[in-house]
Amino acid sequence: MNLSPPACAAMMICEIHNVPVEMIDVDLMKREHYTPEFLKYAAIIEGVRKPSEKMLKEVEEAYGYLEAFLSNLKFVAGDRMTLADIAIVATVSGLRHIIAIDPKQ
Repeated sequence: MNLSPPACAAMMICEIHNVPVEMIDVDLMKREHYTPEFLKYAAIIEGVRKPSEKMLKEVEEAYGYLEAFLSNLKFVAGDRMTLADIAIVATVSGLRHIIAIDPKQ
């Protein structure tokens, strides 16, 4: 099951804190995410299919900021792992499929 970055972050938090979760597969090809049952739980459905050049440049810039920030620190918000670190891992793990991360950094 592939998860979006926000869902991945939520799952990581649940796992860290031993919160039981029921995962339900939704078949997007069958448009199950448009059923009334699904929509009563869905907050936002975005229609972006391909990122714009501006979005791609912003992702590249964010990678640069993150790399610079983490070059002197182990974690993004203090001296131990926090929700911020988990959220960043979840986001970057999704973004790397749009813009690859340079393995040399």
